[in-house]
Amino acid sequence: MQSIEMYIRAGSVKGVLVTARNQQIATPPAITRGMHADLIVRLLAENGTALAGLDAYATWDFAIAHDWDTATAPQIHVSEGIEVSGNEVRIPLRQTDTVELKDALGVRESAVFGCELAGYEAGGTAPGFLVQFEIVIRNRRHTAESAEPVPVEDVSFQAAQIRALFSAALSVQLSDDKTTWYDVPDSGSPPASARWFRVRNAAAGRDWSEAIPLLGGGGGDGGFAEWRNSDMLAAGGNAVADCSGGLGLALGQNATVRGSGSLTAVGPTTKAFGNFATAVGNYETEATGTYSAAFGSWAKANADSCVQLGTGVNEHAGTLQFRDFQLLDADGKIPAERLTGYAAISGLDPEAIADADRTSFAQVCAAVSAIVKALKNQ
Repeated sequence: MQSIEMYIRAGSVKGVLVTARNQQIATPPAITRGMHADLIVRLLAENGTALAGLDAYATWDFAIAHDWDTATAPQIHVSEGIEVSGNEVRIPLRQTDTVELKDALGVRESAVFGCELAGYEAGGTAPGFLVQFEIVIRNRRHTAESAEPVPVEDVSFQAAQIRALFSAALSVQLSDDKTTWYDVPDSGSPPASARWFRVRNAAAGRDWSEAIPLLGGGGGDGGFAEWRNSDMLAAGGNAVADCSGGLGLALGQNATVRGSGSLTAVGPTTKAFGNFATAVGNYETEATGTYSAAFGSWAKANADSCVQLGTGVNEHAGTLQFRDFQLLDADGKIPAERLTGYAAISGLDPEAIADADRTSFAQVCAAVSAIVKALKNQ
């Protein structure tokens, strides 16, 4: 049985994953589908001390879900057996192989899910305490329902038989839709509508091969892909490009673009759902706002015209954010809190530096240069 310990800074509903010393960390811990586990959550206040007052709640509820739709069942739910001692909440995960979790994971190695821990006062129906955070769930390679492997038949060929197979005529057919098949034209060049081909060697049998995707584009462009139309390209296992009135590009396993205008998703499990959105990263990168952009693993740009750099969620329209720190507000100005502590070095008041209307370009450049030097010396 797994025993997973994690520290959550619970100063607000959106919990922050930290170390025992209250230092923020980016990668959530992982549990495994189908394995029993004890999830031990230690809750901290903003200053890093143990969060007090948890004994005021008579009952507890814990859920793990991949979406925010409360009308659907979560992937994992625990409402009994949760124990609380001081700031420690021990959650017994005894059913981690649900149909909902299996469907959500699919054939992926792992995925990030959202957790919600709620405490209820005696007789209460609304939570008096609520904290949300993330956790990774790893998939399984083999379970009790997996098929058994089939031994390879011991079939040997003589050298003469092998030469005969290679020298036999090879038949090739094309298809636009994997349903209707036709022979390759005498010119030897497939028509532009062809999307699939299959082969058969008469000397080896009469059965055709499985349908094989054709290389897309011309002159080396494209790859193994599936199109919705000529303006969209999806390359990679389960990649989807479904756009209207624009261009769509989805590269990587489970990469998805869906919406209108030009959308781009590059990297495994990346998603560009907002109109004219861009998502580039290595894992669970999402851009759902119109003209939004997200770069880096677990980066999520969920507001219009916003940019998220690195792990974090940007839900503020027209802003630029690095991890959980806003670098530019919706007016294109640097927030004063980003400059706090460097006023003496720059020689400018933080509010003045943030106000581009009252600060000359030369002053801003001098302030930024001084701040960069200070950061290098830290």
